[in-house]
Amino acid sequence: MSIKFIDCPSFLADLVTPELAAIVPNLEWYHGSPSHDRVQELLSDCQFLMNDHTEFDAKLLQLGKNLNAIVFMGTGASSYIDLGAAERYGIRVRTISGYGDRSVAEHAIGLMFCAGRKIATMDRALRVGKWETLDSVEFNTKT
Repeated sequence: MSIKFIDCPSFLADLVTPELAAIVPNLEWYHGSPSHDRVQELLSDCQFLMNDHTEFDAKLLQLGKNLNAIVFMGTGASSYIDLGAAERYGIRVRTISGYGDRSVAEHAIGLMFCAGRKIATMDRALRVGKWETLDSVEFNTKT
């Protein structure tokens, strides 16, 4: 069985331990962003594919004669993979459930503090030597 992670980013590659690699011993890791020609080459005998950021249009998917499934390493697979073509060719596309949930929530909280306390406005003023008193929101009892 041929399983390939065709575009593993370096931050993920750095997380791979021997114990993790042993879970799927026949997983082939390819780092970086492969060229279109290289993707075609990798598809030739691939049955299962992990995809972080490579685009797959209908023509490229058609070349995956043995391809059964693509696991997209996020939630926005339709931004990178022609899902209609994948379905026509019998290729299942799966995403990572819950990917980014914590990061999105933390970012929203950060934006809430930034807006409520006018952090960006005050930062810009301080950088040009101004000290402005601005009204801001205290979040106590606001939840």
